[in-house]
Amino acid sequence: MPFFSLESLGRPEPTEPLGRIAARHGVSPARIKLAWMMAQSPAVLLIPGTSSVSHVEDNIAAAVLRLDKDDLDALDDLDALPL
Repeated sequence: MPFFSLESLGRPEPTEPLGRIAARHGVSPARIKLAWMMAQSPAVLLIPGTSSVSHVEDNIAAAVLRLDKDDLDALDDLDALPL
């Protein structure tokens, strides 16, 4: 699943659902977005691109992040998340 830059979606406020979920897990909003996309189906293969080593590491770490049902439901309701 190729997609556009996660940074182009902007940085959520800590009071917004994405910001709250990221803060609760202690990870970046980008990692939450990637974990949410991977949770949609076991057939999803993400192809994130970056020129930053720290972003690559964050992207890879999304593979082991498990979002609970409440997280997934809240993220499903957001129009800003691409799928």
